[in-house]
Amino acid sequence: MHMRAILATLVLAVWGAAQAGGPPLARVEPVQDIYFGDTVSDPYRWMERGGPEFETWMHAQDDVTRSEFAAMPGRASLLKEVSASGEGIALMNGLVRVGSQFYYLKRTAGAERPALYMRRVGSATEALLVDPATIDGGGENSAIDYAVPSPNGRYIAFGLSRGGSESSVLRVFDVAQRRVLAEAIDRCRFGSPEWLPSSTEFFYTRTRALPPSSPRDQEFKDMSIWHHRLGDEPTGDREIFDVATHDSALGHDAFPYLTLASGGQYAFVQLNSGVSDDGPWYITTRSELDKPRPAWRKLADANTRLQQYSAALNAPQRPIVRGDTAYFVSFQDAPRGRMVKVDLRAGHENQVTPAMPQGEDALLGMAEARDGVYLARLSGSTYRVQRWSPGTGHVDPVTLPKDVAVSELVTNRNSAGVTLSLSSWIAPADYVRSGVGVPQRSWRLGNSSAPPGVALVAETLDITARDGVKVPVTIVRRVGARPAGPAASLRRSLRGLRNFYRPTLPIPPTALAKARPPVCGGACPWRWRVR
Repeated sequence: MHMRAILATLVLAVWGAAQAGGPPLARVEPVQDIYFGDTVSDPYRWMERGGPEFETWMHAQDDVTRSEFAAMPGRASLLKEVSASGEGIALMNGLVRVGSQFYYLKRTAGAERPALYMRRVGSATEALLVDPATIDGGGENSAIDYAVPSPNGRYIAFGLSRGGSESSVLRVFDVAQRRVLAEAIDRCRFGSPEWLPSSTEFFYTRTRALPPSSPRDQEFKDMSIWHHRLGDEPTGDREIFDVATHDSALGHDAFPYLTLASGGQYAFVQLNSGVSDDGPWYITTRSELDKPRPAWRKLADANTRLQQYSAALNAPQRPIVRGDTAYFVSFQDAPRGRMVKVDLRAGHENQVTPAMPQGEDALLGMAEARDGVYLARLSGSTYRVQRWSPGTGHVDPVTLPKDVAVSELVTNRNSAGVTLSLSSWIAPADYVRSGVGVPQRSWRLGNSSAPPGVALVAETLDITARDGVKVPVTIVRRVGARPAGPAASLRRSLRGLRNFYRPTLPIPPTALAKARPPVCGGACPWRWRVR
């Protein structure tokens, strides 16, 4: 049966089941809230509490859906084909370099969730460290939410959650002995472990302990940062920062994260809103952290717009400290971002001065290496990477392959060069070791490529939006496929598109190459045809 006919049958089957009263109806229990003077009714608020009634309803919905799917002619063969195409991509993220080792999360082809791996720099051989399905304390529905190796690489603090909850329990893995230690710290969904140089103790973020009857909107209020020493009971951990007693524009709703400056005497806490890449920063000295209740002072308020997280690079941003000066990316009076320096001495709060002027392209983020600070930039659809010296201000370009996107910028403070996660519309993501004067080396993850005799092409058009901004739109096609219509019509139709993403290939090229015309894209009133 033709694929489109099968999909049409699927839609009709689900619609028909709903009309026939197959799926169970959910109980309606309206709850009304008032927002800015408007009353909003929520008939299913009771579902947020979970419980037997909700689980029974969910299982009944699942049973009806599966029975309808099982009865559809041709669905089994379609599912087999789609599954075979979608299982050919290996995905990696969270790459961290410590010494001569890389640590990372990788979902192998066909796997449902990532596992934690390790490999030596320059080697193609990797070692599986933590499989969430089989590790002690894990299980079939468990997942690793984050993983942070210690400075000496001996231990890895990681978050383990179950059932897609992301409600992490912070665990510690001993790399040398290949075992999970006894540490199990709950309420660490936003754990963000930060190891001390000794590699035997770390700081972490934790939510409050609340009774089961507490309202759900209290769960993430007044979070704290704690200190833990390996082998100690978590009940004896020391609280070193709490949101409730530090005045900020975010009030009780801030997410606090601690960062230790490289080679300096300072420690920083950022308060993040959860919806912005920038926010206020607090500071103290390393020696102050040893006290029962460290004293913190506000370094910069929210108005300075110092970057805390780079969504484009999927990484937290760490200040780069030289003596009593710290370098940040700031968006204050610089919507595309610029490098600034901040005086860290007491009495100099909010004293931010430019260290590099704002450029014509967007400054996505930075990462510190032994040979300088690596910056990622984006102009339209063109990514650039530079090495910048805070002392001299000198900038060197890093050579990149053509038409690629940079989605990770990985460095080590004690090593030269940078490791980049690169992707494009027609090639799977790969990690490339690079730098100024450093030979490029691809990891070659083994992802599938287009079959012999099938060539894919990516064409980028500059579409002018209604406000005059030029937006790059990339069309991926097989060689020989052309849009049936004038280019002007294509450009007009693409103006209505709202969402644009960095180049990435979500399915294997083999699946893309097998696509048959006609294909309609989004709001575009045109079709492909093969000549």
